[in-house]
Amino acid sequence: MLPPHATPLNSPPTGAESDTLHPSDTLLLTMPAKPALQTHHSHPIAYRADIDGLRALAVTAVVLFHAYPKTFSSGFIGVDVFFVISGFLISSILFKENAKGSFTYADFYSRRIRRIYPTLLVVLVTT
Repeated sequence: MLPPHATPLNSPPTGAESDTLHPSDTLLLTMPAKPALQTHHSHPIAYRADIDGLRALAVTAVVLFHAYPKTFSSGFIGVDVFFVISGFLISSILFKENAKGSFTYADFYSRRIRRIYPTLLVVLVTT
């Protein structure tokens, strides 16, 4: 049985053909269940499970530090990990845009403002 997103390239063999072909002789074309994440300028960002793993460790370290500061006294390092991840992701996008010749400071800061300011405004209004 084919996965729901798989489509055979050729029709299944019939008659004498089915005796000579191995099941692996059928080529399948698949589409990802979810498309790659897109930024405002449609630059695909590949999902990185390793980055998500680092985020999970950083969150855990910070939460444990706040919950048990004497036991997990170095949990504040999770904040540093977040800064490193952020720098890595932002610089990766900027290097790709620069290589394509599409980088502008105006676009960069416009994206940052559109991403950060809504949350900032909510915090300022509610506190």
